[in-house]
Amino acid sequence: MNLISFIGLVLSPLAILTSAFFAFKAAKKALKTQRSIARKRATLDVLLKAETDPVLEEATAIFRDVRDSSNFDKMLNPVSQRDKDDMLKLQAFLNHHELIFCGIMEDSLDELFLFQYRRGIVIHYWHAIKEFVMAARNKSHNARAYQRFQLFAEAWEQNRFITRQKLKPSDYLDNSTKPDQYQD
Repeated sequence: MNLISFIGLVLSPLAILTSAFFAFKAAKKALKTQRSIARKRATLDVLLKAETDPVLEEATAIFRDVRDSSNFDKMLNPVSQRDKDDMLKLQAFLNHHELIFCGIMEDSLDELFLFQYRRGIVIHYWHAIKEFVMAARNKSHNARAYQRFQLFAEAWEQNRFITRQKLKPSDYLDNSTKPDQYQD
């Protein structure tokens, strides 16, 4: 066997393996990019739905009314039919936020997108409804009720992410870091 045929036998499979490796890396990067785009699209869809859904708008209005009148105690023990209806709407408000945070935890929604768009209001809402949630947890004997809402509000208030462990929100404030640059 001469040197040229030996080199051909070695280099040919090596070239095929190298090509396959780089094709795999390119496909992996494309899938990661598509996943990121899909997550951001889903996040935007949820936000747009929340902004235009009359049921959520009404639930948010009930939350604001109850918050402004400090009538959360009345919501824990509703007597009149109106109070019972308002309690259901208040639960819808809380459930909506809990669902968003469940979506982030399951990697269906983008935490950075929501952090940038809703951080202040999430923290504000949590402070306004925290005592009510704690009392509702005690009354229902369900310590896990709205725990993700609490988790995200408290973390975001401390300028921490829940799902993006490698970075902190301040890394994005000057727009010098590309959000998906460091995602696994």
